[in-house]
Amino acid sequence: MPLEDSITELLREAADLAPDTPGELLADGGERRGRRRVARRRAAAVAGGAAVLTVVGLVAGQLRPGDDRVAPASRQTTASPGPRSALATLVPLLPPGQTSERSSPDQVTGPGPTARLVFDDGHGATLLQLSTATVAVPLGEDTEGTQCPDPFMVPTEGCTRTVRPDGSILVVDRSAPTSSNPVKKWSAVYTGIDGRQVRLDEYNSRTVAAPVTRADPALSAEQLTAVVTSSSWDGLIAAARPVTAPTTGTPAPKAPRPADVLATADRLLPAGVQHDNGGTPQTTAGEGHLTVTAAGRSSVLVITVDPQLDRGAGDPRGAFEGSVRAGQQLTRAVNGGSSVITSTAVDTTGSGGPATVWTVEAMLPDGTGVSIAESNGSNGYDIQGGAPVLTVDQLTALATDPSWQQH
Repeated sequence: MPLEDSITELLREAADLAPDTPGELLADGGERRGRRRVARRRAAAVAGGAAVLTVVGLVAGQLRPGDDRVAPASRQTTASPGPRSALATLVPLLPPGQTSERSSPDQVTGPGPTARLVFDDGHGATLLQLSTATVAVPLGEDTEGTQCPDPFMVPTEGCTRTVRPDGSILVVDRSAPTSSNPVKKWSAVYTGIDGRQVRLDEYNSRTVAAPVTRADPALSAEQLTAVVTSSSWDGLIAAARPVTAPTTGTPAPKAPRPADVLATADRLLPAGVQHDNGGTPQTTAGEGHLTVTAAGRSSVLVITVDPQLDRGAGDPRGAFEGSVRAGQQLTRAVNGGSSVITSTAVDTTGSGGPATVWTVEAMLPDGTGVSIAESNGSNGYDIQGGAPVLTVDQLTALATDPSWQQH
């Protein structure tokens, strides 16, 4: 299954592995920064028998319809319309056809109103998942949801990013099926200069997983665009005021550039381990992926760095340590102040033998968060059998190194 934006969206679609659970994905939006959550679900999904990973692709404190995450750079809590508003707005914007299984999951806990329904134009059912958010303005290169996903992390049949005349940004992506999931997902994300973000995902199935119900999802790229850019959303989003980037006081720390993440990782890798950062540009702030090789074996590392983990929490470290779930282990590193959560998951359902995913999440003494997920394969979504190159202890040493801290 595809790993979407980003770790969001490393470690972006473990939720695909558990069909029909968009509520769970939105419900923990306040629990933790999205990149770490996706990393954790990535390992948990494999442990549950899934044959694929999701990394982030569109990531951070993210809003994701069903399984993808579009993360607002920042947002403020405001009153929002009733739970039927998103559905009432979405349905009239669709082409002729029948709708069923309508719902507005997790309206209260999500970043913005959401809607979910099955649409059938007479040629087969398509699952539609609509989500909204308010992001910081003015828009920038690091605004979540405004970049095409990294093809290393998310298999794609094509993606376009358009900066419109007014400065708003439209991203239309067509994710490709994988060996473990034949479902196609097409998405459109519109980010307005007023801070609105409207996203519509569609699948050529009734859920996010097999069986497929048609060759392609029902709505074309043009129809997806018409829905997310419609002025019909004005009233729905009016209650959520745009968030203006702070201009005074101490600015919030910025996530490091992918090049900086990779440079630090390259320097810290154990002796004798070869590495390859790939030939495609990496653009998601705070994230980097690379292939490591030793003793004739290769594994993929997906690294996410959050310069201020659990911001806003009264007790950030307590919140981090209290988030341990079944199958995970909490330790405190010997470097004096780092808390570490490790996960080891094994999938035995694939044809290539047992596939192992190791995930390490660390909160460093200064509050920096570092997540590293490792699995075998030549990309971030097609997991191969066997144990990864680096051990959990080596991943822990890498994640807890002081070099990641903000200075």
